[in-house]
Amino acid sequence: MDEEMNEQENTLNKPNLLLMLTHPIENFKRMRQSPNWLVPLLILIVISIIVSVLAVQLVTSGQFLDAELGMIFEGDPTITDEWAQEIFWFTAIIAVITTLVSVPLMMAISALIYFAIGKILKTKADFIHYFSLSIYVSVIGVLGGIIHLIYNALVPKTPPDFAFTSLQALLQVDGPMQVVFTSISIFSVWQLIITAIGLQIVGLYSKRAAWITVIVMFILSILMGVFSFAISEFTNNLS
Repeated sequence: MDEEMNEQENTLNKPNLLLMLTHPIENFKRMRQSPNWLVPLLILIVISIIVSVLAVQLVTSGQFLDAELGMIFEGDPTITDEWAQEIFWFTAIIAVITTLVSVPLMMAISALIYFAIGKILKTKADFIHYFSLSIYVSVIGVLGGIIHLIYNALVPKTPPDFAFTSLQALLQVDGPMQVVFTSISIFSVWQLIITAIGLQIVGLYSKRAAWITVIVMFILSILMGVFSFAISEFTNNLS
């Protein structure tokens, strides 16, 4: 009887994805005691795949496909339903494979960085704590992706990559700064703040170390985006 009660108590005290959005501090305290990861990771992968496929459907439909192919072929190609379906399935398969690989990989890389910094700081958190933290805070980014997808699907003539909660929506800049302003959104700042709090509770970082870590990683992610944009522009100019 006591064992059953302990099992029920442990189940109730485990962190969960919804609590991450409503009571993150409580969730982090649970995570410190029970850093589970498998089920939330699978849930986020499935949701990310669904979002990716729906985004592909949006991009390969109607006006968006016409515009993209018009730019590629410098004209107004006739797009048959069969051609559109083939483009959709090909792109969707690539998106699913990319999501299956990138989601756990990015979370593992983040966790490894947090773990390495934790070792330097001589904290007593294990890799599994940081991996669990990386998974749970990612639900904020996934939520942002869902909301942006819904907005872009409902608002006519909205570019598929438009983030209405970002600085880019207000300032409408072009070039590398577009990447910077798109990266700074309500959801990215929210996730940054929550991650800093999580590093203090789950990773046992000091407040200063937690904030320095997340800000530096955020800046590096933006610089990587700018670099990718520059490479893409350079490649396009060569063709």
